Amino acid sequence: MTRRAPLHVALLGALIAASCAQQQPPIVRVQPDALDKSFFLGKDYLATTDDPEFYSQATLVDVGYGAGQDGLFTSTYAQPLTRVKWTVTEDLLIARLAYERIQGSDGKGLGKATNDGIVVAAYAIKSHFDIKRDYNPQTGEQTNVIGENTVDRPWYQRQFIRVDWSKNLSTDNYELDTLSQLGVYGGVTYEPLAYTVQSPGDDDAPRVDAEHGYLDITNKAFARPQLVDLSSLGGGVMPACYFGADFSGGSAPTTQCSPVELTIRQAFRKVEDTDYEPADWDGDRFKAFGAFTTERSGYAREYLSLIHI
Repeated sequence: MTRRAPLHVALLGALIAASCAQQQPPIVRVQPDALDKSFFLGKDYLATTDDPEFYSQATLVDVGYGAGQDGLFTSTYAQPLTRVKWTVTEDLLIARLAYERIQGSDGKGLGKATNDGIVVAAYAIKSHFDIKRDYNPQTGEQTNVIGENTVDRPWYQRQFIRVDWSKNLSTDNYELDTLSQLGVYGGVTYEPLAYTVQSPGDDDAPRVDAEHGYLDITNKAFARPQLVDLSSLGGGVMPACYFGADFSGGSAPTTQCSPVELTIRQAFRKVEDTDYEPADWDGDRFKAFGAFTTERSGYAREYLSLIHI
C-alpha cells in the first residue's frame, strides 16, 4: 500500500514552489550623482575623436556682508568665457582649454582629437563603476539587486563616475579662472572652501542636464579683509576695517574684519554646431555700450621683455 500526503500539505508545497519561482522586484542600490562618462567624452569614451567641447564660465553669485574689496559685487572683468574639453583620469576629472591660449604659440589644445590644452578646472573622482545586476560568482546566476560594480572591468572601461564637486583643485589659472582674476585685478586674497550640497532641491546642488548638455557646480571661497600699510607712520600692516574712510584708506564701518564668504557658480554648456561666425571687434563697441568682449591674443605681451632679459 502507498500512503498519500494530506491535501493541505500538497497545496502548501505547491504554493511554496510557486513563490520560489516568482521573480522578485529589483532592488536598486546605485547611489545619487552617478554620471555617464559619455557626457564628458562622447559615446566612445576610450578615444578622443568624438570628445565634445563645452563653453565654460564662472559667475560670482553671492557675496557676504562686509566685503570692501573692489569688484566683488560685479566682477564683470573676472568672468572669462572659455571653451574646454574634458579628460578623465583615474583620480581627476580635468577641463582643458580647447584652443591655444595665445594663437600660434605651442599647438596645445588644437585639433578635434587632442586633449592636451591648459588645465582650466579639475575635480577629484571618487569612483569609477558600472551599473549592473549582482550575481553569484560561482554559478553566474544574476540576482534582483542592481548595484555599482567596481571589479569586473578596469577603471578606464567602466561607464560611470562619481565626482567630488566640493572644490576646484585648479586655483591659479590666471586669465582663465574667476578667483585668480579677482586676486590680480581686485586685490583680493582668497582661500578656497570645500563646499558641497547633496540635496537635489537646493539651489547650490550640482545640476546636470544631459539632454541639453549642461552642467553647473557651485563652490565657495573666503576673501580676506583688506589691509592698510602704516609703516610710513611708524606702524605695521593693519586691517582696513579698524579705521574710518578718512584715515589712510580705512573702510570702517561698511566692511568687517572677518573673511567674507564668496559663492561662485561654474557652468559648462556643450558646444553645438551652428552657422555662427565670430566677429573681430576693434573696441569701439565697448566704448559705446560697455559690452565686454573676450579677447584672444595673437602674441605674448611678455615676449619683448623676455628677449631683453
